[in-house]
Formats: sequence, structure tokens, C-alpha cells
Amino acid sequence: MNVNFNDDGFRRGVGSAMVRVRAATAMAINDIALEIAAKADDLVPFDTGALSASQKIEPPTPRKLTATISYGGPAAPYALEQHENLDYHHTAGRSAKYLERPAREVGRNLDSKIETLVKRAL
Repeated sequence: MNVNFNDDGFRRGVGSAMVRVRAATAMAINDIALEIAAKADDLVPFDTGALSASQKIEPPTPRKLTATISYGGPAAPYALEQHENLDYHHTAGRSAKYLERPAREVGRNLDSKIETLVKRAL
């Protein structure tokens, strides 16, 4: 006796599920990036507002599950100096490591946050 399994429909179903999972994962990563970016905006050194206004978020896609948050644009060397130099004195509530600190804080439970957001989206 032979048992045959035509896996064409199965493969389509699995492929469709993976598309939904990757799309939901991209949305979850984007939500997390927005949370980090909002916290970073509260910490970024503020003098003229140029550095704060230069924040850029490159969102993830289902094909590229990475979000990028940056500051500086053409003034990236200035942004880097403000971020890394712990000796600078900033106005109350503002500080160096304005991007790293929120990323570490939000990233503590990154896997479970992504899992929760993906489950919610599906």
C-alpha cells in the first residue's frame, strides 16, 4: 500500500503563513523602533533643535527585518560627538548616549515583545 501526499497546497499554505509572520514581525519591529525613537527624542541634546529634528527612522520590511534610527544627516559627525562624549554638560533631562540608552532599555525584553506583537497581529 502506498500513501501519497501532494504537498503543493501545504507548501502554499506554509508560504502564506510565513508571509503573514514576516509582515507581522516587521510591524512589531517598527513599533519597537518608534518606542525607542520617542524615548531618544526626550534625551537628545537640545540647543538649536537641529539635532533633534534630524532624527530619521528607516522602517523594516518583510524582506528586511531591521529598523534603523539615526540622527545627524549631513551633521552626523556632530551627532556622533554629542552621543559619545560623556563629558559634555547638557540641559536637564538631556544627555549623551541619547539613542543607546533607550535602545538598551526597550531591548531588554525584545524577543518577548516581538512575540507578543506578532501574536496580536496574527
